[in-house]
Amino acid sequence: MMNKIVLLLLLVCNTIFVKAQIKFSDYFKDKTLRIDYTHAGNQADEYFFLLTMKEEPCWGGSLINLVDTFNWGNNFVQVYDSTTNRLIYSRGFSNLFCEWRLLPEAKKYSKGFYETLEIPYPKKTIRINILSRNKSLEFKKVTSWTVSPNDYRIAHDKPVYDFRVDTLLFSGNSHRKIDLVFLAEGYTQSETEKFINDARRMMNKLFNFEPFMSHKSDFNVWLVESVSLESGTDDPKKHIWKNTLFNSHFNTFNSDRYLTSSDLRTIHDVAALAPHDQIYVLVNTDKYGGGGIYNYFSLTSVDHALSELVFVHEFGHAFAGLADEYFYDEDEYSNYYPKNTEPWEPNITSLTDFDTKWKSMVADSVPIPTPDIKKYWHTVGVFEGGGYVSKGIYRPTHSCIMKELQGNDGFCPVCRRAILQRILFYSK
Repeated sequence: MMNKIVLLLLLVCNTIFVKAQIKFSDYFKDKTLRIDYTHAGNQADEYFFLLTMKEEPCWGGSLINLVDTFNWGNNFVQVYDSTTNRLIYSRGFSNLFCEWRLLPEAKKYSKGFYETLEIPYPKKTIRINILSRNKSLEFKKVTSWTVSPNDYRIAHDKPVYDFRVDTLLFSGNSHRKIDLVFLAEGYTQSETEKFINDARRMMNKLFNFEPFMSHKSDFNVWLVESVSLESGTDDPKKHIWKNTLFNSHFNTFNSDRYLTSSDLRTIHDVAALAPHDQIYVLVNTDKYGGGGIYNYFSLTSVDHALSELVFVHEFGHAFAGLADEYFYDEDEYSNYYPKNTEPWEPNITSLTDFDTKWKSMVADSVPIPTPDIKKYWHTVGVFEGGGYVSKGIYRPTHSCIMKELQGNDGFCPVCRRAILQRILFYSK
């Protein structure tokens, strides 16, 4: 049975790569074009306002798998060659705006969030489309920008910061590896050694879990020793304010444990010092909390007893688009997902289009939906409750690190499959 599952995983993953490849050197330089913009609106309207563009020194992503085949995320960027109208690059991503947009306050007023896109630096004029999911969770184009590589608005400044960059793990060329960069938040100059030790501890925990353990050689891990004037982070509800580099804070969207930052500009200015596919901000505090957003960035506190497990959990969100599998009984979450639509996250389903999810991994003897009883606790099934919703949304197993932080249980088989797909996409 196990050999059949492994074969199925490989077949599913290999289908990602059968489509015609884009030759990187035909369209791009081995550099990054960073685009900063404001993402604004409310529950009814959505806007993207271009702010700045900047050349950054290296492109850390793949030179082969340039077109996204997953279609995950709440937003999607498409890059077209203006002459041929050929799609030459795309990526799905999520962000804080899309989370805020689900809150009741988004019915009353509009709000803007600073965001950043990174794409390979074009050799010729390109058209950039930004897509968002509509109420049926289908991607629809919201805005489009035409950019020439010689546009005078593209800044070619030297790096804003000169923090020291260290290598925690080097496995090879960044174009064929997943580059994870750790940034220090709320660490003073005298706490640099603590940051290095904290980062190593988090990295080691990640590679204790499959499929990361078996694919450690597909990762590079970098450290940027960024320095803050004060230790810790903001805790607004307790009236605690710290002068830190990235202006991180708890109480995001009134959640006491939701630790984020709105200062994407500074975060990306610092991350630009190292190749990166994933940015992880380590926050020097012992309070429980964190946050991870798909292809956006992650944060976690470092000194709570559960910090290492939170780190792994949040990386599941940011790297593989995994949904939270826990749920609440409150009615305010009942409409979190549109009725009769399939969520985009790979580890939850509404059963609307279950064939596209993990149906092939459910044994014929397992009922769908699956009773949450001990008989099925170690089985892949369809357990009701997930994505914060108690009714009508289902998760793959009784327990998973995306549901609860319990020791070394790790990721369930469905989450492991999604992570493996992402690893192969980056590294092959």
